[in-house]
Amino acid sequence: MSQRIKINASRYSEFQDSVEKASVKGEIHSIVDDLSVRLGGVGEEWLTNSESSPKYFEFTPIEMHAITERLRLPEPTAPDPRMVADLGNTIDFLHRVRALKIRGAKGYVGTSNIVWNSLSYSLHFCKNLLALWISDSDVSRVCGLGSVRRTLRRLVIHYSMNNLRNTPINYVILCMYFKEFDSYESIRIILAIDDSFQNVSAVMLASYVDLLLDDEPILPISEMERWASLEEVDFSFNELKSIDESICLLGDVKKVNFSHNNILDIGPHLQHLTCLTELDLSSNGISSVQHWNELLGNLKKLILANNAIKDVSGLSRLYSLEYLDLKNNAIENVASVHPLGGLPCLEVLHLRGNPVRKVVEYRTRVLEAFGERSWEVKLDGKAPDDRERDTIRLRLALRRTYQETFVRSRTKLNPVDTE
Repeated sequence: MSQRIKINASRYSEFQDSVEKASVKGEIHSIVDDLSVRLGGVGEEWLTNSESSPKYFEFTPIEMHAITERLRLPEPTAPDPRMVADLGNTIDFLHRVRALKIRGAKGYVGTSNIVWNSLSYSLHFCKNLLALWISDSDVSRVCGLGSVRRTLRRLVIHYSMNNLRNTPINYVILCMYFKEFDSYESIRIILAIDDSFQNVSAVMLASYVDLLLDDEPILPISEMERWASLEEVDFSFNELKSIDESICLLGDVKKVNFSHNNILDIGPHLQHLTCLTELDLSSNGISSVQHWNELLGNLKKLILANNAIKDVSGLSRLYSLEYLDLKNNAIENVASVHPLGGLPCLEVLHLRGNPVRKVVEYRTRVLEAFGERSWEVKLDGKAPDDRERDTIRLRLALRRTYQETFVRSRTKLNPVDTE
């Protein structure tokens, strides 16, 4: 749930020359003054209420851009002595807000030529942010992440990126940010006011500028600052094609959602998320899970619905797994599922939408793979009923009898010499 303060939309149509012309200064004042007046009136009450009932407060990228630009102007925080539109109201709110949503839109703002997600903005004053949700807003335009990186627990990014290197978890945004400036002096000023860049030396800065045209990462991933408090990330509904080494910056994250992307293979880097217990990779293009045992050892919940998986043997040693969703894949026969029978903690298994469901006695044949603990497993949301349990017991008994008979026959053919 989120709430926002509505700003007069008619002002946006007059914002079309904001990047090139000096008139942008007046538009920045107009938007920020309106925000400051309204936050001065309802901000305190909203913050108080959100302590007992947490919810997101919503801004647009244009509002955040206007706030960022207003803070760079060498002017008093209030435009008049009555302090009605005091910028301090906005700064205080950003400093105290715990959950922030920045939602843009596709296309242009009103009748202007301003693209919704084309404007940069800073989160420098968000000193106590626990949750950040960015939607329809180019995340490579976000800066001022020094404090956010240390406090944030939940990060959601939807419809805003096509690779991890362009997310706020990677310093590549420093390059994107510097492209707007034409001199070392301009960059030095930005470094002085933005704590994301506080550790950048003059020598390193010179190297960074040389890399601007190459679109290369500024620092090796191993030297970048981790997101120390982050526990949950949701990167669903983007255009991600791979999971690169940038994911290592997430440190101790426990829940990751990569659903509704274009991922074909998870790559080798998830193994560095040693605290990861929940992973959602549904609605991608994954066809193979080979060697996933080596990458996701501590996983408890895995969602792989709506992919193209035929063979699940690569999951057979995820011994901590409790929940596995394989709905709408390409699993054709019961034997393909049998490797899952050795997972000692698995309690929930979803196979709806797979060809294997057409096999006669599908449920009992799949549950039989779990042996004596088959009645502890919920298949497709349902535990085995009495008839199914009886059938499974009978089959297990017949299997044991067959195995014992086979062993005795082998013993007779190859008697052990006891002399």
